[in-house]
Amino acid sequence: MGVIVQDLRYALRQLHRSPGGFTVVAVITLALGIGANTSTFQFLDASAREACR
Repeated sequence: MGVIVQDLRYALRQLHRSPGGFTVVAVITLALGIGANTSTFQFLDASAREACR
């Protein structure tokens, strides 16, 4: 578990050192990707449950 925490700290330091625009774009891209994946899964899950009734 300690290695994961070290890796996360290193990643955050590297993002902080890089130009600010890249960090913002990377975070927004990840947020949009996770949100799209979640909403797609919820839609398909609800559709599948409705079809089973």
